[in-house]
Amino acid sequence: MGGKWADHTSLESTEWEFLRHVGLSLGVPDTAILREDQAAHTFDNARLSREVLQQAGIHPRSFTLVCKNYHARGALLTYQLHFPRETVFHVSPVVDNTGITKENWHLEESKIHCVMNELEKVGTYFRPHILRSSM
Repeated sequence: MGGKWADHTSLESTEWEFLRHVGLSLGVPDTAILREDQAAHTFDNARLSREVLQQAGIHPRSFTLVCKNYHARGALLTYQLHFPRETVFHVSPVVDNTGITKENWHLEESKIHCVMNELEKVGTYFRPHILRSSM
């Protein structure tokens, strides 16, 4: 599953197509790959992915989220909002083409900007949900 993905370099036009190709090349059976290719951002992807799973009669107890390392907290919070509380999420962060790591994110202005942008999003998007769930 996956939505639009602007920074892949293959010929696929959606993140889903790109990741499907990766999965198939690693031996994942085509029948095991569900399609969600309408999402424009992580909120859409979580919501639409849950719909695709429900339509297929699949109710997973756990997930592994694979995402950009600096987007991991936001992705985790987003999926936690859209799936039942008892769902367990494992996060597998990856280094993308920005080269941002926990060791170097603070060494270049462009990397600082990218990480701080993600932090601001977490505060902006999730503050109301966190406040609501703690009351």
